[in-house]
Amino acid sequence: MTSCGRFRYWFAMSSPNPTGAREAVCGGGCRVWLQVAIPGASSGLCFPAFPSILGALGATGLGLTPVFILLPPSETKAPGGSGAPLRLESLHFAEQFTAIRRTLIEDLLALDDATMAQVLKLSARQRDEVAANRQLLTAATMPAIARYTGVLYDALDAATLTEKQQSRLMVCSALFGLLAATDEIPHYRLSGGTKLPYRDSTDPAPTMKRRWQEAMSQALAELAAADDLIIDMRSGAYQALGGCDDLVTVRVESVQADGSRKVVSHHNKHYKGLAARLLASAKQTPTTLPEAAAIIAADPTLSPEITDDRLLTLIVER
Repeated sequence: MTSCGRFRYWFAMSSPNPTGAREAVCGGGCRVWLQVAIPGASSGLCFPAFPSILGALGATGLGLTPVFILLPPSETKAPGGSGAPLRLESLHFAEQFTAIRRTLIEDLLALDDATMAQVLKLSARQRDEVAANRQLLTAATMPAIARYTGVLYDALDAATLTEKQQSRLMVCSALFGLLAATDEIPHYRLSGGTKLPYRDSTDPAPTMKRRWQEAMSQALAELAAADDLIIDMRSGAYQALGGCDDLVTVRVESVQADGSRKVVSHHNKHYKGLAARLLASAKQTPTTLPEAAAIIAADPTLSPEITDDRLLTLIVER
């Protein structure tokens, strides 16, 4: 066992896991558990240490990154990839999400091309997205953080972040749920606002919220119980897929000529990308909201304001 004060890590090759712990397997074949010490309690809370967390550990086990930055996906995605075809069991949160992920893929592939285009609200110029979905199970993959493109991801510039810095990032996907930056995924099209029909059913098509909310909320609550800080930069459609009371939401506002403020819409993605990069690349990992705000304030274009203990507002120039 190694310890960093609040967190205890159990490593074993064959011995029984700690009482109440759930077993996970790291890349080297060792079974790994993460036990969170609860002040004043006689025992801790145990759950698997995710590979991205394990990758952030130093040789002494003291390098845990106690912050996660939760990002939205993007409609636009990089093509191609060099990874092996999708293996749902290899993705993070496999225990919680594999059944949901598989059902969504099966329901999506059960649609004929015309119906899929209609359900996904694709224009005639976007019909190649249908072809991409048809290859979900056979296409090459790439890390999620490289797959997503667009305004937020341009500002994030994840390719220039180290592996440890990328381990602080997660993406919330309508098809896959929560993804680590390193999770290998194919090109696909499915949005948070889509109502995807059940295959072989006449029931009304359920929302992504209905499909994901219970499982994703539970997974986020478990993460929040083990981490000091989860910064939620998702858009409203993806926040609806699941959440918990301990997430810190980020809002972007601009100051108008009369001194009033206005919520920034499209360009909020750019500012969130800048803030996410600052937090991911910080030398001293923030463990509190004031520490996170101080790191973001290093960018002169961003003026972070702690609106309350679960809301961080980024004030930008109009």
